[in-house]
Amino acid sequence: MKTKTDIQLELLQEIDEVCSKNHLNYILFEIDGLNPFHKTKEEPGLISVAMTQGDIERFSKIIEDNFSENRYVEGIFNNPRYTPIHVSYGNRNTTDIKILELSH
Repeated sequence: MKTKTDIQLELLQEIDEVCSKNHLNYILFEIDGLNPFHKTKEEPGLISVAMTQGDIERFSKIIEDNFSENRYVEGIFNNPRYTPIHVSYGNRNTTDIKILELSH
């Protein structure tokens, strides 16, 4: 059985692949983003990624067009009650990763 950390690492790999293929820039930040194994497997930490607003919008469109069956991107653009400083990228049945706009 996969842990939350295993799934977050898969999502990070997908973010890297999508960004590399489409010339999108991102950074990992926070202690857990820089070291996904900082916490124990039973207590995974928050993994955070930051992109510029334009790259977040392009990333969201790519996910919507190509991975919408099992992945999602949620933000203020498709959920008006969502926190406006970040979007979530995740597996529909398990967990997500926060993507923050670099200006925040």
